[in-house]
Amino acid sequence: MLFVLISVMFWVFLLIGRYENSIQEHLKNALLLAVGRLPRTLLMWIVWGLPVAIVIFYPIWMVAFGWFFITIGVAVLLWMSWLVQRGAVA
Repeated sequence: MLFVLISVMFWVFLLIGRYENSIQEHLKNALLLAVGRLPRTLLMWIVWGLPVAIVIFYPIWMVAFGWFFITIGVAVLLWMSWLVQRGAVA
């Protein structure tokens, strides 16, 4: 259930920023996108899950590269998310 919820959240913010609709319609459309664009959704899981996995399994990397993540790491993740999602909603 958590997998589905987070997958929907990957898409709902894109829809809210682009279209005017009710929240229920956005959530429904985000669920349809998460299922219909499953390869892109899984790629989004990799993009956002890789830094989390690195911190959990290799915490010394956070010490060494923590400054990078604090300064521009989130921006890089958001940019990679945009690359994955662009063209999915026309």
